[in-house]
Amino acid sequence: MLTIVFPKKTAFFTRSIVIKLSIGVFIVAYMMGTLTHFVLPCCRIYLWYVAYTTVYLDHDFNYVDWFVDLPLNLTSSTIAIICYGTVRTSRHRLE
Repeated sequence: MLTIVFPKKTAFFTRSIVIKLSIGVFIVAYMMGTLTHFVLPCCRIYLWYVAYTTVYLDHDFNYVDWFVDLPLNLTSSTIAIICYGTVRTSRHRLE
């Protein structure tokens, strides 16, 4: 998003920073997976191949769904909306 909105200030995305960000994303994803499977093992997970996703089999209160999945989904959706909105408004101003 920074490269599109501020094309003259692309020094932030150097090769080493992009590699570090990529490794950081994998580390955070691994930690989230470990948290949901081992630290909060409330629910059994089933791989549902119809929608290529996972489904929780237990019908009790799902701590993982409320305290991990919901905040993660809300955060990622909000960030995507903000980024697309910023790109759209900056491109609209240039036209």
